[in-house]
Amino acid sequence: MTIQVPEPRWVSSFPVHPVGMQQALNIIEDQILARGERSMEAPFCHVALNAAKVVAAMENEALANAIRAAGLVTADGVGVLALASRLGQPLPQRVTGIDLMEGLCARAAQRGWSVYFLGGEEGVAAGAAAALKVRYPKLRIAGAEHGFFQVDEVAAHRVAASGAQLLFIALDTPRKEHFAQQWGAQTGADFVMGVGGAFDVFCGRRRRAPVWVQGLGLEWAFRWAQEPRRLARRYGWDGLRFTAHLIASRRRSSGSRSTSGHPEREVSSASPVSERAV
Repeated sequence: MTIQVPEPRWVSSFPVHPVGMQQALNIIEDQILARGERSMEAPFCHVALNAAKVVAAMENEALANAIRAAGLVTADGVGVLALASRLGQPLPQRVTGIDLMEGLCARAAQRGWSVYFLGGEEGVAAGAAAALKVRYPKLRIAGAEHGFFQVDEVAAHRVAASGAQLLFIALDTPRKEHFAQQWGAQTGADFVMGVGGAFDVFCGRRRRAPVWVQGLGLEWAFRWAQEPRRLARRYGWDGLRFTAHLIASRRRSSGSRSTSGHPEREVSSASPVSERAV
């Protein structure tokens, strides 16, 4: 029996599924098994939602649609958890893209599934694949290529030719979400997810924050310190905009409680049509 994906909460018009890490892994594994023989149907897609992606999607309808179309959306950042909590429907925990990716590699090694690494700078995808192969010797690597390809369709056909069942995409937002939605079916993969800078961490090009820093919700600051220029907009300007949105959402919720006795429903399992972010 297929594991049911729980009804999403709607956070600023974007769905976030209330799952923990193990539940997310089980859902994805079940979806891959349910697909059976390879086909040209769209793969099961995962999106890791963080504050920067929320801000970007509020201005990019194509990105917003890609997030809403994903089969599973998890809270990658503490900002999304905070927003959901402020609005009265907390999510169980962060399910980060990098941890989910490694968990899926472990299960792929157990199941004999093949994996494709797409994106990053020259040599980064191959380095990440090699590092994960050391951790999980039975992991089948279908291919690894950098993200400087010119034609998305051609890259999708290379993935399809490899026979990969899982595809990890390390491209910038919104390019990776667009690739997954637009060309996912042409890859022939059963599962597709964007993984941001995960390849850089696995290959040793970047360091991940210590566990205690992650526990304090400051992993973003650790990343920013390593790449101050590249991440200035994401953690500077976009971070301020998300914080303003969080404060405004809290005030709207508080105002609604004072006038009607219950909070404004900005996070719910209802349709997003009436809950579009402003």
